Amino acid sequence: MAVLTRDPFALGTIDVEPGTVGRGLLPVATRADGSPIGIPLVIVHGREPGPVLCVDAAAHGDEQEGTIAILRLLRTIDPAALRGTLIAVPTLHIPAMESLHRTNLADHWQGDLNRVFPGIADGNLSQRIANAYVEKVASRAEAVITLHSGASYLWWSHQGVIGPEPLSRSLGQLLGAEWDILWEDVALAGTCRSACAQRGIPQVTLEVAGAGDRFMGRFETYTDRMADAVRNVMRHKGMIAGTPTTARKWTIVHTRAVRSAQAGLIEPAAGLQLRSFVRAGTPLIRISDVFGEVRENVAAPADGYVMGIRTYPYAPPGWPLIWMGIVSEEVDAIAT
Repeated sequence: MAVLTRDPFALGTIDVEPGTVGRGLLPVATRADGSPIGIPLVIVHGREPGPVLCVDAAAHGDEQEGTIAILRLLRTIDPAALRGTLIAVPTLHIPAMESLHRTNLADHWQGDLNRVFPGIADGNLSQRIANAYVEKVASRAEAVITLHSGASYLWWSHQGVIGPEPLSRSLGQLLGAEWDILWEDVALAGTCRSACAQRGIPQVTLEVAGAGDRFMGRFETYTDRMADAVRNVMRHKGMIAGTPTTARKWTIVHTRAVRSAQAGLIEPAAGLQLRSFVRAGTPLIRISDVFGEVRENVAAPADGYVMGIRTYPYAPPGWPLIWMGIVSEEVDAIAT
């Protein structure tokens, strides 16, 4: 029998031995009946020393692609062969998931978890979850990968969201050959990315799919794509066996929302495709009223990639219709 030379890993209600898997909760509050509310954790503690990687999903309760991706990922990780430790948070915001909503509806103010990081230890429930995650979970990791999707109202092409920090960009370049468009974000205040950046923790967010699409086959494709990206990072870091893939080059973009001026029913231009490169002035969306009269033709404001599209057929005035990736730079993998 092999001798375990590593120490146990303790977090929340979990105290897991090397070469095993622990499941439990990081409590943050209690319900009226005394039952705990907290952050569910799965810790895969490898037999051999190595990096600590944290992956989380469902900061927004209506984005379950990441949750399923983490469950699929966990089924493929053998703790006896793992080098290092994987901290998995399949559903970061349980109250939002239970309400089938983006936010915790009981927090009538500041209930969007990804707008209240790093949170407040004695704040409302969303703020407490954010604070516990940053201070007790993400802070234990050498890198953090956050999984998001377009929920029901938006369809995202797959992309990694990175920060201007070199360590965040380097992490984004480990996602794999398919992840060749990286959206450089300025770290919107209150996001997990901003909280990690402030603490010097390399973090990248994956955006993929959405539109409430749970159709068999397609849904598995989206979730597998995210799980594969995490596995690729783990291979690059030597945590699991296998040869990692790398994009030949990365297109670094910043996002620009293309909004409607008029309310109405929206119809994408014929042939409009995600990840297509369009020139400024290219027709993107036609907006009509309920009588069929065209009220507005929305065109690309600049050259760039079509990275996201609203999926609801109706748009109020001023709502984003298309998310474009405006190219900042091209980075050749050979030069990195």
